[in-house]
Amino acid sequence: MKQQQRTSLIHDKTRHSRYLMAYGIGGYLLCFIADIILEYLPNGELELNNKDDFELLKKVIEGATAERFALSGVLGLVSMIFVTLGLVGISEYINMYSKIASEIMLVGGVGSSVLSGGFHLICTIIPWIFVSFNFTKEAFEVKNKFYEDHSLILKINPVFYVLFCFTLLYVIVAGKTPLPRWACIFNIAFIFKVLDFFKVHGASNIAGFIMSLVIFIFTGIYKNKEEKEEEKVKEEEKVEEV
Repeated sequence: MKQQQRTSLIHDKTRHSRYLMAYGIGGYLLCFIADIILEYLPNGELELNNKDDFELLKKVIEGATAERFALSGVLGLVSMIFVTLGLVGISEYINMYSKIASEIMLVGGVGSSVLSGGFHLICTIIPWIFVSFNFTKEAFEVKNKFYEDHSLILKINPVFYVLFCFTLLYVIVAGKTPLPRWACIFNIAFIFKVLDFFKVHGASNIAGFIMSLVIFIFTGIYKNKEEKEEEKVKEEEKVEEV
């Protein structure tokens, strides 16, 4: 009886964690859309590396409206709410197999998504300031100072991502979950590195989307597999009783 209750509890937790993962999948997709709105402008592509070049930045941003960047900023922040739920869902799933790893992933996941929201807002405020103040030298200097004063957010963010990604890697490789060990390759850190190497735009969002989707699918497959095995055991026990 106790074993049945425990099994039922595991299935309920798995179901709930996958429910949260679904939010994460949508969150990364929404953030990808927000990045497209931010980066693909009428006169070219907006890149963070161009922020220190006055003439180049002005040429790229001219023709875009401040409302466009505001929309990107709002969508980016909203998307991070859903991404946070998704990373919490993965952490909740791991909690059934390793409580310590789950806690580390919770801190890393929530920390990274909150700071990513700040990072996205910084990236949208920079062109917003430039457009709102009519591309003046003063606006250029203000947006540079704004970036420099908040650059610590960009430096801290990777630390939280590393906490989440490498803890997830360890748990899967160590065989602490029902997932196959080779599933460790579907980790946002690895996927991002591959996509970034090939200069794929929106690499971080695509990597997060792939990781969340694959884990969502795998947890569903192995949940169904476990349920079938349990039903088979119950049927065998009934036959033995007869």
